[in-house]
Amino acid sequence: MIAEFNRQRGSKTKAANRQLFESPGWEHFVESHIGSWRAMALYWLKTFQKPLHILVYEQLVQNQCIELIAVADFLQMKVSPQTMKCLMSHQKTGYKRIKPSWLNRETLFSTYLRTVVNKNIYELLAEVEKGPLYDSIESYLHEEND
Repeated sequence: MIAEFNRQRGSKTKAANRQLFESPGWEHFVESHIGSWRAMALYWLKTFQKPLHILVYEQLVQNQCIELIAVADFLQMKVSPQTMKCLMSHQKTGYKRIKPSWLNRETLFSTYLRTVVNKNIYELLAEVEKGPLYDSIESYLHEEND
């Protein structure tokens, strides 16, 4: 939700203005898009019958090398240490938005929005078997207390 709202209202190099996230437009955006997100995720989980690898953005940011190796393993690609070193040395681009410290789900999701998002995540989890996929989806649940 944050990434899409930011993509639509920011630019290639700047995050959307904080006031936009603090406006009623942010709450309306989450309310009107979360159902589409759940439907899309459920569609892919039910209709795509081939092996699936879920890449969680926050995990990629924290552990880039490990996550890239996991993707390469999933794709059955051999990546040499030299290639990985090259990838890691070129990970920053000129188009990367500078992320303000306030731009995070703990700050941007009110108790109400956390409840809205969690309801949809729980509905999706009810359709998914326990395992790595379940755990990846579950990692997006929000704590509902302030």
